[in-house]
Amino acid sequence: MNVTERCGSCLKGLAKTTVELSGGGPDLLLLSERKIDEMIKEGGTPPDMANRILSFIRHVTGVYDPFAARKKEEFDEAIRAVSKAWKTFPSTLHDALLLSALGNSKDFFSDDSHDGRAATLHGDMDKIEKAIYNNNGLVLIIGDNPGDFIFDMPLA
Repeated sequence: MNVTERCGSCLKGLAKTTVELSGGGPDLLLLSERKIDEMIKEGGTPPDMANRILSFIRHVTGVYDPFAARKKEEFDEAIRAVSKAWKTFPSTLHDALLLSALGNSKDFFSDDSHDGRAATLHGDMDKIEKAIYNNNGLVLIIGDNPGDFIFDMPLA
């Protein structure tokens, strides 16, 4: 995966938020941004760079989880959103997959926003349903934020 200008901007946004939440100051932010610029020149993937910069900030500040309060807020927000949304969704596999996809499509540190009402899924629901039932209902669900899992609950 090539690092684009947008990736660099997102990584710097992540660093800024992490430094602020960790109680770091402008010097740490400047060092973090320089490290990001160096990593971009060296090459690599954005997820690896994000892990490296988060580890660096954690090491300097000693704050293991600067996002703890945000995770709690996101979790509570997800519960409210899913409770409200699920009432309008029919109880079908398609709708559970759609809700899961919507919940897993947003990261709180990015500036992206989207209107989930326009989302569609493309795939053969009969084949997906058959694959799930042929595996005794076992499905691996991967999420990277606490709120993601709330959106996955109807699917589970």
